[in-house]
Amino acid sequence: MKTCLVCGEIFSRKSTLEPYSHCPKFSCNGYVVEIDDSILSTIQILNRKGYKTECCCSGYTWGSDPSIHFYSNINENSFQSIPKNFTSKIDKDGRYEIILKISSTTAIERLKSINEGLVDLLEWATNLQTPKSIMVQFDLHNGFEPIEFKKLVEDKLHLFDLDMFEDDGRVFQLYKILVSPDRFEQLCEDVNSFSDANDVIVDIIEN
Repeated sequence: MKTCLVCGEIFSRKSTLEPYSHCPKFSCNGYVVEIDDSILSTIQILNRKGYKTECCCSGYTWGSDPSIHFYSNINENSFQSIPKNFTSKIDKDGRYEIILKISSTTAIERLKSINEGLVDLLEWATNLQTPKSIMVQFDLHNGFEPIEFKKLVEDKLHLFDLDMFEDDGRVFQLYKILVSPDRFEQLCEDVNSFSDANDVIVDIIEN
Protein backbone atom coordinates (compact mmCIF):
# COMPACT_ATOMS: atom_id res chain seq x y z
CA MET A 1 0.00 0.00 0.00
CA LYS A 2 1.29 3.50 -0.86
CA THR A 3 0.61 6.21 1.68
CA CYS A 4 1.87 9.49 3.08
CA LEU A 5 2.56 9.26 6.80
CA VAL A 6 2.26 13.02 7.25
CA CYS A 7 -1.25 13.62 5.91
CA GLY A 8 -2.41 9.97 5.98
CA GLU A 9 -3.53 9.93 2.35
CA ILE A 10 -3.70 6.44 0.82
CA PHE A 11 -2.98 6.13 -2.88
CA SER A 12 -4.24 3.57 -5.39
CA ARG A 13 -2.13 0.51 -6.02
CA LYS A 14 -2.08 1.62 -9.65
CA SER A 15 -0.56 4.97 -8.71
CA THR A 16 2.69 5.76 -10.52
CA LEU A 17 4.07 7.48 -7.42
CA GLU A 18 7.48 6.10 -6.53
CA PRO A 19 8.37 5.36 -2.89
CA TYR A 20 9.90 8.41 -1.15
CA SER A 21 8.53 10.80 -3.77
CA HIS A 22 6.90 13.99 -2.49
CA CYS A 23 3.27 13.67 -1.50
CA PRO A 24 1.14 15.22 -4.28
CA LYS A 25 -1.49 16.45 -1.82
CA PHE A 26 -1.58 20.24 -1.69
CA SER A 27 0.24 21.83 1.29
CA CYS A 28 1.59 18.46 2.49
CA ASN A 29 5.37 18.25 2.87
CA GLY A 30 5.41 14.51 3.42
CA TYR A 31 6.77 11.64 1.37
CA VAL A 32 5.03 8.65 -0.14
CA VAL A 33 6.08 5.31 1.31
CA GLU A 34 5.07 1.73 0.59
CA ILE A 35 3.86 -0.33 3.55
CA ASP A 36 2.46 -3.83 3.91
CA ASP A 37 -1.34 -3.64 4.14
CA SER A 38 -1.57 -5.64 7.36
CA ILE A 39 0.67 -3.26 9.32
CA LEU A 40 -0.45 0.00 7.69
CA SER A 41 -2.94 1.07 10.39
CA THR A 42 -0.35 0.53 13.11
CA ILE A 43 2.27 2.61 11.30
CA GLN A 44 -0.21 5.40 10.61
CA ILE A 45 -1.20 5.56 14.29
CA LEU A 46 2.41 5.61 15.49
CA ASN A 47 3.41 8.40 13.12
CA ARG A 48 0.28 10.43 13.84
CA LYS A 49 1.08 10.28 17.55
CA GLY A 50 4.66 11.39 16.94
CA TYR A 51 6.51 8.07 17.14
CA LYS A 52 8.19 8.40 13.76
CA THR A 53 9.00 5.12 12.00
CA GLU A 54 11.71 4.62 9.40
CA CYS A 55 10.85 1.17 8.07
CA CYS A 56 8.74 -1.84 8.98
CA CYS A 57 7.80 -5.37 8.02
CA SER A 58 4.53 -7.20 8.63
CA GLY A 59 6.22 -10.60 8.55
CA TYR A 60 5.95 -13.38 5.98
CA THR A 61 5.31 -17.11 6.11
CA TRP A 62 8.55 -17.78 4.21
CA GLY A 63 10.87 -15.72 6.41
CA SER A 64 10.91 -12.20 7.87
CA ASP A 65 9.38 -11.53 11.30
CA PRO A 66 7.11 -8.55 12.12
CA SER A 67 9.24 -5.55 13.07
CA ILE A 68 9.35 -1.75 13.24
CA HIS A 69 12.44 0.42 13.08
CA PHE A 70 12.07 3.93 14.52
CA TYR A 71 14.00 7.09 13.76
CA SER A 72 17.21 7.52 15.74
CA ASN A 73 15.64 10.04 18.13
CA ILE A 74 13.37 7.29 19.48
CA ASN A 75 14.78 5.01 22.16
CA GLU A 76 13.63 2.57 24.85
CA ASN A 77 12.77 5.51 27.12
CA SER A 78 10.23 6.78 24.60
CA PHE A 79 7.77 4.00 25.51
CA GLN A 80 6.43 2.76 28.81
CA SER A 81 6.01 -0.72 27.32
CA ILE A 82 6.42 -2.68 24.13
CA PRO A 83 3.87 -4.98 22.46
CA LYS A 84 3.11 -8.41 23.91
CA ASN A 85 5.78 -11.03 23.04
CA PHE A 86 7.89 -8.45 21.16
CA THR A 87 11.50 -7.75 22.06
CA SER A 88 13.53 -4.62 21.45
CA LYS A 89 17.09 -3.90 20.38
CA ILE A 90 19.29 -1.34 18.65
CA ASP A 91 19.85 -2.39 15.05
CA LYS A 92 23.12 -2.19 13.10
CA ASP A 93 22.29 1.38 12.01
CA GLY A 94 21.70 2.56 15.57
CA ARG A 95 17.90 2.64 15.34
CA TYR A 96 15.54 1.38 18.03
CA GLU A 97 13.70 -1.70 16.78
CA ILE A 98 10.86 -3.82 18.12
CA ILE A 99 10.51 -7.29 16.66
CA LEU A 100 8.43 -10.42 17.14
CA LYS A 101 10.70 -13.44 16.89
CA ILE A 102 8.64 -16.33 15.52
CA SER A 103 9.92 -19.82 16.22
CA SER A 104 7.22 -21.67 14.26
CA THR A 105 8.54 -23.36 11.13
CA THR A 106 5.44 -24.39 9.17
CA ALA A 107 3.65 -21.82 7.00
CA ILE A 108 0.35 -22.30 8.84
CA GLU A 109 1.84 -21.86 12.30
CA ARG A 110 3.92 -18.88 11.18
CA LEU A 111 0.83 -17.22 9.70
CA LYS A 112 -1.09 -17.73 12.95
CA SER A 113 1.76 -16.23 14.99
CA ILE A 114 2.18 -13.31 12.58
CA ASN A 115 -1.52 -12.44 12.65
CA GLU A 116 -1.71 -12.65 16.45
CA GLY A 117 1.40 -10.47 16.71
CA LEU A 118 0.02 -7.84 14.33
CA VAL A 119 -3.20 -7.61 16.36
CA ASP A 120 -1.16 -7.11 19.56
CA LEU A 121 0.96 -4.52 17.76
CA LEU A 122 -2.10 -2.55 16.61
CA GLU A 123 -3.63 -2.67 20.08
CA TRP A 124 -0.36 -1.41 21.59
CA ALA A 125 -0.10 1.48 19.14
CA THR A 126 -3.75 2.42 19.70
CA ASN A 127 -3.28 2.56 23.48
CA LEU A 128 -0.03 4.55 23.43
CA GLN A 129 -0.31 7.99 24.95
CA THR A 130 -0.20 10.85 22.47
CA PRO A 131 2.87 12.91 23.42
CA LYS A 132 2.68 16.56 24.41
CA SER A 133 4.95 18.97 22.59
CA ILE A 134 7.01 21.88 23.87
CA MET A 135 9.53 24.20 22.28
CA VAL A 136 12.66 25.00 24.28
CA GLN A 137 14.59 28.01 23.03
CA PHE A 138 18.12 28.87 24.16
CA ASP A 139 19.69 32.28 23.67
CA LEU A 140 23.27 31.59 22.55
CA HIS A 141 24.44 35.21 22.32
CA ASN A 142 27.07 34.68 25.04
CA GLY A 143 28.58 31.69 23.25
CA PHE A 144 26.77 29.16 25.46
CA GLU A 145 26.24 25.73 23.90
CA PRO A 146 23.70 23.54 25.75
CA ILE A 147 25.50 20.25 25.17
CA GLU A 148 24.53 18.94 28.59
CA PHE A 149 20.89 19.78 27.93
CA LYS A 150 21.03 17.81 24.69
CA LYS A 151 22.34 14.81 26.62
CA LEU A 152 19.58 15.21 29.21
CA VAL A 153 16.90 15.19 26.54
CA GLU A 154 18.33 12.35 24.48
CA ASP A 155 18.84 10.13 27.52
CA LYS A 156 15.40 10.55 29.05
CA LEU A 157 12.96 11.61 26.34
CA HIS A 158 12.56 11.52 22.62
CA LEU A 159 13.84 14.59 20.83
CA PHE A 160 12.19 15.36 17.53
CA ASP A 161 13.74 18.48 16.12
CA LEU A 162 16.66 20.82 16.62
CA ASP A 163 17.19 24.05 14.77
CA MET A 164 19.30 27.20 14.95
CA PHE A 165 18.31 30.67 13.79
CA GLU A 166 19.39 34.29 14.07
CA ASP A 167 17.29 37.24 15.10
CA ASP A 168 18.58 40.81 15.39
CA GLY A 169 22.17 39.60 15.45
CA ARG A 170 21.57 37.03 18.21
CA VAL A 171 21.77 33.26 17.75
CA PHE A 172 19.13 30.95 19.16
CA GLN A 173 18.91 27.18 19.41
CA LEU A 174 15.41 25.75 19.26
CA TYR A 175 14.42 22.27 20.41
CA LYS A 176 11.06 20.72 19.64
CA ILE A 177 10.49 17.92 22.14
CA LEU A 178 7.67 15.40 22.32
CA VAL A 179 7.11 13.76 25.68
CA SER A 180 4.40 11.52 27.10
CA PRO A 181 1.86 13.45 29.21
CA ASP A 182 2.93 11.74 32.43
CA ARG A 183 6.47 13.10 31.95
CA PHE A 184 5.48 16.58 30.85
CA GLU A 185 5.66 18.35 34.21
CA GLN A 186 8.98 16.67 34.99
CA LEU A 187 10.38 17.87 31.67
CA CYS A 188 9.43 21.47 32.46
CA GLU A 189 11.06 21.12 35.89
CA ASP A 190 14.23 19.69 34.32
CA VAL A 191 14.42 22.55 31.82
CA ASN A 192 14.00 25.19 34.52
CA SER A 193 16.54 23.46 36.78
CA PHE A 194 19.02 23.35 33.92
CA SER A 195 18.45 27.03 33.25
CA ASP A 196 19.05 27.99 36.89
CA ALA A 197 22.11 25.77 37.30
CA ASN A 198 23.77 27.08 34.15
CA ASP A 199 22.65 30.70 34.49
CA VAL A 200 21.16 30.80 31.00
CA ILE A 201 17.91 32.18 29.65
CA VAL A 202 15.53 29.47 28.47
CA ASP A 203 12.10 30.12 26.97
CA ILE A 204 9.59 27.28 27.22
CA ILE A 205 6.77 27.40 24.67
CA GLU A 206 3.98 24.84 25.14
CA ASN A 207 2.16 23.54 22.05
